[in-house]
Amino acid sequence: ARFDEERGCANVHDATGGFPALRTCYFRPRQAVLLLQGLLKPMTRYSVTLLVILPSCCQEVQDGCPKACTAEENGFQLSTGFYQLRTTEQTRTWLDISHTVPNPRDSPAPRTEVDHTGYISEAKWSPRQQEYWTLARGDWPGRGPTDQVQFKFIVVASGDLDENFRLDVAAHPTDVWNLGTPLTPCVGFQKPPAFDRCELAAFAGSTPDRANGFSLFLGSGQNMLENAVTAEFHLELPTPMHATNALWTVTTSLALASDFQTRGTQAWTQAMDKPITVRAMLEVAPTGELVEWELEAINAEQWVTLSFFPSTNLIPFKQSAQSVGTHAGTVVVRPPSGFLVVDSVPPQDVAGFNGLSGDWTVDATLNEFRCTLTDKNIFGETEYRVKLRVRNPPTPGMAFAWELLIQDATIPYPIVLGETRDIRGMPVYGTMQASLAPLNQLLGSTNVIRVELTPSQDVGTAPGAKITVVAPSGFKFVKRCPSFRRINVPESCTCIGSEAESATLTCAEADAIRAHITYIFEVEVTNPRTNPVTNAWKFLTVRPDFIGKDVENYPGFFLFPKELQSFSVLPTSRAAGSRPVVVTFAFSENVPFDDFLNIRAPIGVSWDGSNLGYISTKAAIDAEEIATDIPSYSPLEPNTLSLRIRMNLLAGFEYGFRANCIVPAATPIPNRWWIDQYRLTGNVNETERPVASMGTPGFRTQTLENCQVLPKNVVSEAWENPTVFAFRTTQAIATVLSERATVVQSAEIRIEAPAGFTYICDHQPTTEVNLERITAVEVPRSSVCIVNHADLASRNKLTIRLTNSSLLAETKYAFTIDVVNAAVVNPVTNFFTITTVVDDEAIESCTLPGYSLAENLARTYYMPARTTDENRRVDALRNKVVFVLGLTSSLAAGSTLSITAPLGFTFRENCLDDVGDPGTSVQALPSFSSCVGNMEHALVTVSEAWPAEFYELFTIVSNPTVTPTENNWAFVIRDVTGMVRMAEAWVRGFKIQEVRSVVLSPFNPANAIAGEAAQNQIVLAMSLTSRLPPSPTQDNMGATIVIRAPEGFTFPKYCREFHESSTNASLLSLPP
Repeated sequence: ARFDEERGCANVHDATGGFPALRTCYFRPRQAVLLLQGLLKPMTRYSVTLLVILPSCCQEVQDGCPKACTAEENGFQLSTGFYQLRTTEQTRTWLDISHTVPNPRDSPAPRTEVDHTGYISEAKWSPRQQEYWTLARGDWPGRGPTDQVQFKFIVVASGDLDENFRLDVAAHPTDVWNLGTPLTPCVGFQKPPAFDRCELAAFAGSTPDRANGFSLFLGSGQNMLENAVTAEFHLELPTPMHATNALWTVTTSLALASDFQTRGTQAWTQAMDKPITVRAMLEVAPTGELVEWELEAINAEQWVTLSFFPSTNLIPFKQSAQSVGTHAGTVVVRPPSGFLVVDSVPPQDVAGFNGLSGDWTVDATLNEFRCTLTDKNIFGETEYRVKLRVRNPPTPGMAFAWELLIQDATIPYPIVLGETRDIRGMPVYGTMQASLAPLNQLLGSTNVIRVELTPSQDVGTAPGAKITVVAPSGFKFVKRCPSFRRINVPESCTCIGSEAESATLTCAEADAIRAHITYIFEVEVTNPRTNPVTNAWKFLTVRPDFIGKDVENYPGFFLFPKELQSFSVLPTSRAAGSRPVVVTFAFSENVPFDDFLNIRAPIGVSWDGSNLGYISTKAAIDAEEIATDIPSYSPLEPNTLSLRIRMNLLAGFEYGFRANCIVPAATPIPNRWWIDQYRLTGNVNETERPVASMGTPGFRTQTLENCQVLPKNVVSEAWENPTVFAFRTTQAIATVLSERATVVQSAEIRIEAPAGFTYICDHQPTTEVNLERITAVEVPRSSVCIVNHADLASRNKLTIRLTNSSLLAETKYAFTIDVVNAAVVNPVTNFFTITTVVDDEAIESCTLPGYSLAENLARTYYMPARTTDENRRVDALRNKVVFVLGLTSSLAAGSTLSITAPLGFTFRENCLDDVGDPGTSVQALPSFSSCVGNMEHALVTVSEAWPAEFYELFTIVSNPTVTPTENNWAFVIRDVTGMVRMAEAWVRGFKIQEVRSVVLSPFNPANAIAGEAAQNQIVLAMSLTSRLPPSPTQDNMGATIVIRAPEGFTFPKYCREFHESSTNASLLSLPP
C-alpha cells in the first residue's frame, strides 16, 4: 500500500478513544507522519482511519493479468515518538492490511474466456424522498432503535455487468453499523430490472454474525447492467446508536465464492459521492460546558473557556482539480441571550489542551463564533477547548445554556452533523467594589489579608448570608480561620476556611449584608511556595440558598523569597495635592551595586513626575544617604518609582529619600505601600529576579470619608424633614476649655446646603436603628446648633458647635436635624459640604451630591377597614391595607413607586403579588411588572402609563409586635429616568391591635414549698388599642382574653376568686 502524497491532514478521516487533535501532517508515498497537539496516554486503545491506496498489482504478470498480492505483502509498521528526536514505541513486526485482487479497471488485458472487465464507476446516495441528508434518532415520530430508514442509492456502470458480478456495499465505520443478520434478505428492497436480489453481508471490521453491509446480485441477459447505464434502488436500513460521518464503499467483484475472505477474483472499490451522516441522539449529542471564566459580574468583558466533545467527525476537505468547495465544515458557538461576542479579539487555543485547527471568525451581527475547518478533522471522542471573548449581560441571571453546532460544507444547505443547546454556561451576578491588602509578600509564609468590599445588592433578609473569598491556586485558608478580626462586619458573622483556596463568612442574623455598606475584615492565609499562574482573587456575596448576588475580581500580589528588615513612609502633610513623603528602609542582607528598588504607592497615589523633588541627604531624611541613578517614573504606572542603586548597601543600616507624591482627594483602598528589590541576572529570557519585598500601612488623606445625607422628606419646600448627616473623621477635633471654663480652642461641624435650603434647630436625637444601619455614633448631644435665618445668603449654612466635647479620629459620626427644602434646586450647584473646623480653620471636609425635589402627592392617606383581609393583630404575617394615592402629574411606562412602611413592618422579598389594585376604586391602577421588598421598603415598577388621578393601592405587610413610635408611611414616585417626581413622607399609619400598659400585682410572691402549691391571687391591669367585640359571633378570632404564665406557674381548672373588677377605682371593670 502507499499514501497519497500530501502536506496536510486530508487523508486522516477519523480517530477514536480520545485521540489528540492534529497539529499538522506529512504524507509521503511510503510514510505518514501525524504531529499531535497532545500526548498519547499509556494503556489506552486508540483507532485512526487513514486513506491509503492499495496496490493494484505486483511486479510479476501471469497470463496477461496482474498477480494478486497477499496480506503479508501489503502491510505497515506503526511507531510513536517525539518529532525529529527519538522513537518511543513501535510494532515488533509489520502488520497486515489486507490481501488485494486484480481489478478490471487497471488490468492490462481482459480475460480470454469471458469479458469480465465491468465495474461500478460512480455511486450516490440520499435519504428517502430527498429529505434532509442527515439521519437522526427521533427525527421522525415513532422511530425507535430498531426502526428502518429508507435509503436511495444510484450506481453507474462502466462496462457490462451480468450475473457473474456482485456489488458489495460496505457501511463505514465498519465496526459501528449493525444492519442485521448476514445472508438474510434486505428489508424494503426495491430493485431495478438489472438487479436480482439483495442480501445482508458481513465484511471486514465486523463479526460473522453481524452484517455491516449488503451484497447486490445482478441479473443476466437483457436484465444485465449495461455499460454507462444508471441504476437506482431503494432499501430500508437501521441507523446506528452512535453518530457517524463516513464514506461508504461499493466494490464490484466476480461472484465466485461465498466466503467473504476469498470472495471474488477481480474487484474495484468506488466510494460514495458524499459521507453518510448520522446525527447524534440527545443522549450522545455534542456535550460540553464552560470550565473557566474570569468574572461573573454584569457587563464585564472577559475570556471564557469552552470545553466540548463533538460526538461526530468531519470528512476533511482535500483540494484537487475536481473539488468545488473550499472547506470541510464549520463549528459554530452561540452564547445565550444577553451575552455579546467581542469581535475585536479572535478566539484563542488553550495551552495544554486540544484546539480546533481552523480559521476563527467572530460575527457580532449574528452574535456567534465560527470556526472553518479544512484539511484537519475533528474527532468525536476527543475533548477540545477554546477561549472566547464575551461581554456579560447587563442584568444578573442564572447559568443559561450555550449552543454548539457542527455542520459540513454541503451547498447550498449545510448538513448538521451535531447540535446541542445544552452547553452548561455560567451565572451572572451583580458587581461590587472589593480590594485586598496583604501583610506580606513572602513565599510559603503565613500571611494576614485585609478585605474591604461594598456590595451593590442586599444579600437577602433571611439569616445565613455569606461572603466568600477565593484565592489563587496554592493559597490555603485553615478551617478555623486564625487571626480572623471583624473590623466592620456584624458580630454574628463567623469564618470557616476550606483547607484550600477559599474562606466563607456566614452571618447568623437576618439582613446582615446590605447594599452600599463597606464591610472590612482580616483573616489569616498561607502563601504558596511558588507564584500562581493565574493570579487573581475573587470575592462573592451569596444568599443563604447559595445563589450568588455580587462578585468582583481583584489582581493578586507577587510573592518574594525574602523580606526587608524595615520600611516606612512618613508624609509631611496628609492634605490632598502634591506633598513630600519621606521613605526609609533597611535591608536584612547586604545589597550589591546595580540592584533595583521599586517603591509602589497605593493605587490612586501617584509620584509627582513634573516636580519630583527627589533628595537623599542625611539632613533631609534623618537616615543614611543612598546613591542612585535618576529615579525613573512611568506615566503608565504613576504609583511606582524605580531606583537603580549605585553603591553597596549594608544590612541593618536605614537608608531613605524624600520625594513629592500627589495625595488623592480620597483615601485609596487598599492603602498600603510596598518596596520591591530586584537583581539583574544577565539571562536574556529572565533579565531580573525578585529578591525581597516589604509593605507598610499607608496614610489616610486628610478628608472626611463615607459622607452621607439621608433626607426623610424630598417634597419641595417641605419643612418637616428630619435629615441624617453622617461622616467619618481621619483627624480628631476638640473644644478645649481653660480652668476658668473659657474657650481656649473651639471645634465645630459646618454644613453648607444648596441655595434655598435652611435648617430648624435644635438637632434631634438620631434613632438607634439609623445609627446601627449606617454604623455610626451620635455627635455629642451637648453641642449647640446655630443658623443665621436673618441673612438670606447664610441661612443655608449650619454650625454644630462642640461645647467641651470632641470628635475622635477614625470614627463615623451622625446627627439629625430638620432641613427645610428649597422651592427648586439647580443641578449644577446641588451639593452639600460637610466641614470640621477648629478656630475657623478647616481641618477636613467632603462634598457630596444633594437630593432632587418632588411635588407633593395630593390627598394621600390610609383607608381603614377597606378590605376584609385587613389584619392589624400583633405579628400578623399577611395584613392587607389600602391607601389612596393622588398623582398630580402623568407618568410614562417604566416609572417606579417606592413604599416605606414604619419601622417593624416588613415586605416579602418578591412582593409582586402583595401590591396592586384592590378593585374598590373607580380609577384602575396600571399594572406592575416587579416588586422587590427589603425589610420595611418595597420598590414597585409600573409597566404602563400612569395618568394623573386618584388611585387606591393595596399592599400586604407583616405586622410588628408593637405599634412603631413613628407611625408614618412614605411614598415616592420616580419617572422612567429615575428622577423624583412626587412624594409624601407623612402618611399617618394605623395602630397595631396590641395590649399595652400591662401591670401584674401578685398577693403572694413567695416560692412554693416542695410538694405543695402556693396559692397566689393576682391583679391584671391593661389597656387596649382596639375594641374587643362582646361575642365570638362578631369576630371568630376575638372576644377572648388569653393569659399565658411562665413555665412552672399553673392555673386551676376552674378559675377561683375570679372578679371582673379591682379594688382600684381608677381601673375600669371588664364587661359582665
